[in-house]
Amino acid sequence: MLNKENHIAVLGGGSWGTALVKLLSENTKNLHWWMRSAKTINHIKEYGKNPDYLPYAELDKDIDVSDNINEVIRKSDVVVIAIPSAFLKSSVIRVKPEVLQKKKFFSAVKGIIPGQISTVTELLNKYFDIPLDHLGVISGPCHSEEVAMEKLSFLTIGTYNKELAEFMKTMLSSWFMKITLSDDVRGIEYASILKNVVAIASGISLGLGYGDNFQSVLITNAVREMKTFLKTMDCNGREIEYSVYLGDVMVTAYSKFSRNRMLGTMLGKGYTLKASLTEMKMVAEGYYAVDSLMKIANAKNLHLPVMEAVHNIIYKGNSAEDEFVKLSDHLS
Repeated sequence: MLNKENHIAVLGGGSWGTALVKLLSENTKNLHWWMRSAKTINHIKEYGKNPDYLPYAELDKDIDVSDNINEVIRKSDVVVIAIPSAFLKSSVIRVKPEVLQKKKFFSAVKGIIPGQISTVTELLNKYFDIPLDHLGVISGPCHSEEVAMEKLSFLTIGTYNKELAEFMKTMLSSWFMKITLSDDVRGIEYASILKNVVAIASGISLGLGYGDNFQSVLITNAVREMKTFLKTMDCNGREIEYSVYLGDVMVTAYSKFSRNRMLGTMLGKGYTLKASLTEMKMVAEGYYAVDSLMKIANAKNLHLPVMEAVHNIIYKGNSAEDEFVKLSDHLS
């Protein structure tokens, strides 16, 4: 039986990992946090702030922060993964397989594993034999910046295990954080990946100077594509208008905090891909995801014009202006 005495680990020192640590530390003292940088760890222990991400978030100085990923996982019963998908493989390589056994895992990663065409829970289940009822996902709509500022926010926890879901709900709840539970792990995980591509498209339209009229049609079409994609992944009769699906799309496509929208905006303004990625301090998950998603879409013979336009701009180097002129003929 899981309870507040159980130990929780958070893997990842980025903005989302920092926001989750802030939430969890309000409900448990048995919290362990892994990040790569020894310098950042020392700063957190001395000042109670992450100098690299969300530096205005107040953190408990007594949190057990370490750069030893095996020890952090070993001490914990439940592990929350908040490492950007692009770096997950290199981080997991450090983990001894026996350390993962009998642990329960939540993925807070909103990306697909590059080169694997696999979500985090799929990776843990297939390659590390973690049972499905030991797995869950934490999703939005929720930006880490607003969590740090303690603005009223909503999270959805998806699991195959009701006890595990209730445990994480207790651990993440606060006066400003409302929690919804779901059993649609696969749908939530893929929706949180797809919405990043939608946000890049939204940013491109903004950078190109398209107005609200065009963007409303663009997002509507992108949401239909998202629904089509999710349907082909399984037979779950999910209602896509729920906040964990549509709400997450909206906040990522329209918010000033969205790094995927920011990447798209720079591409639309004529920045090269290399310059855009260099300019950004944080990872835009949609950049990595769109290539893997297009491979899945092509294998299933799906017609997804919005996704294809984003893919052509990022991976084929096509002109954003030309791609969106062509795209406009497919929108309705």
